[in-house]
Amino acid sequence: MASEQVAAKDGITAINIKSDRMLLAHGFLRAVFEIFERYKTPIDMICTSEVAVSLTIDNNRYLTDIGRELKKLLLSK
Repeated sequence: MASEQVAAKDGITAINIKSDRMLLAHGFLRAVFEIFERYKTPIDMICTSEVAVSLTIDNNRYLTDIGRELKKLLLSK
C-alpha cells in the first residue's frame, strides 16, 4: 500500500552543522541538543549523517546565542 504525504510550515529556520570533527565523536549530538535545551528552543525536525546535522526551529528568539554556542562547540573539539 503506497502512501504519499506532504507537510509544510511557515516561519521556520533551518540550521546546518557540518564538521569532519563529528565523525566518530562520542556525545556530539547530546552537546548540540543541550544548547537548544538551555535556551528552551524546541527542534522541529532533525536529519543526521556522519559529518552533518540539519535541523529546523520555529522560535528565533535566541538564534544568535544558539549560533554562538554552536560555533564554540565546533571550534572546541
